[in-house]
Amino acid sequence: MNWEKLQNGSDIRGVAMEGVEGETVNLTPPIVNELGKAFVMA
Repeated sequence: MNWEKLQNGSDIRGVAMEGVEGETVNLTPPIVNELGKAFVMA
């Protein structure tokens, strides 16, 4: 996963559900799990 693609300034942006025209889902359950772990460990 290229984490920089999710970074937008000081926050995280991504697509979690199908239906956004021209965008692919990049916030999958495994990615969200890893993000959550990072906040707990910080």
